[in-house]
Amino acid sequence: MIKFLHKTFILIILPICTGVLLGISALPSDIYYLNFIAFIPLLFASDYILSYKRPLLTFGFQLLIALVVFYLWGYYWVLQTANLGFLIAFTIVLPFLLLVPFYILFKQKGHKFAALYFIAAWLTVEMIQSYFQLGSPFNNLGNNLGANPKIIQWYEFTGASGGTLWILVVNFLIYSFVKKLKKERKQWIQKSAVLIALLFIPVLKKVYKITNIAIKEL
Repeated sequence: MIKFLHKTFILIILPICTGVLLGISALPSDIYYLNFIAFIPLLFASDYILSYKRPLLTFGFQLLIALVVFYLWGYYWVLQTANLGFLIAFTIVLPFLLLVPFYILFKQKGHKFAALYFIAAWLTVEMIQSYFQLGSPFNNLGNNLGANPKIIQWYEFTGASGGTLWILVVNFLIYSFVKKLKKERKQWIQKSAVLIALLFIPVLKKVYKITNIAIKEL
């Protein structure tokens, strides 16, 4: 049961968290800054599937869940005013599923450019989507920062893609930092345990000797 819950958490819950974070921070949300941590649950979920038999398909499934939740959240208001035929618009996720999942193969091989591939693939998909007839501001992460125009004045040089790049880079930096911190925490605990042992073993040995002497005198 525990194994099933753990697998469900990795395969479904974490990707849903990414989708929800992307949804609630999408334009015109005032909590746009959540974009900068939105991908972290998905990235941590990808860590657990590296040993799976089909990591590419598994990560594609995780990405699909995140994107469907995100677009359902973002386009819900449209679904209320249009017929279900509008769901055809979800074909916008197809380019993501064709390009982005290969990130896991780079990651599986321990390739240093795994993060670079993810970012490049995502930006490529956004560029492809810019030619879609069913275009929308939601299709570009950089537009989510439009709720605060003061921080995106430099878009005149980079366009919204510059904002997408910023969001993805920050997500990967925070993810790497947390992962490193987690790893070093284990090392810190191990080193602390050794240090405490080195400090207290001589003391305990001394206490043991004193206790023995006291017992003998009694």
